[in-house]
Amino acid sequence: IPKLYYVWGQYWKNIARIQILRTIKDTTATFPTNVFFENRALLASTMRRRVREMLEEDNFFKLEDLQLRSIILPEPFEEAILDKILKIQQQNTTRYNQEVVVLMEQKEVEQAVAEANASVTLSTASAEGDRMVRVQKAKALRELVQTYAEYYRLIKDELGLADDPTLSEDERRAAISFFIWSRMGKRHMATSA
Repeated sequence: IPKLYYVWGQYWKNIARIQILRTIKDTTATFPTNVFFENRALLASTMRRRVREMLEEDNFFKLEDLQLRSIILPEPFEEAILDKILKIQQQNTTRYNQEVVVLMEQKEVEQAVAEANASVTLSTASAEGDRMVRVQKAKALRELVQTYAEYYRLIKDELGLADDPTLSEDERRAAISFFIWSRMGKRHMATSA
């Protein structure tokens, strides 16, 4: 205690109180205004730490606890804080509304892309189906032509036209055509009678 009186004098309590208040004011000046309303726990723990550090410099005092119960702010300062909080809330609301609009637009774009993909898929499937039909028709026509060719060969063999070297190709075709038309005529007459 004598050292305390020697260093701080007989009014040591007042000096300690003034230094504590100065440390608290200096600490609060480092925080943004919205912390006073939104994060008082951080404000209180920082004040507690800084006051403890200040008191432990001389090793006269040891801080047991510091409670932040209420904050008395000058009215213009409190109004400025409230205005700032309201502006932050308004900015957040605007940002959230913008995010909603962006998400809605993204949904519409994705929907349009999906519809375009469905249209392309439908067109591709339709074209593939048309191609398959054309291929099947071509195969059927090929089989028909092959069948005709086979029957012409059988007719040519039956008539002995393949072995006759004196006939030209045109004469062979004419003989086959005559044979086919004469058969068709006989069949037609037989069915109409």
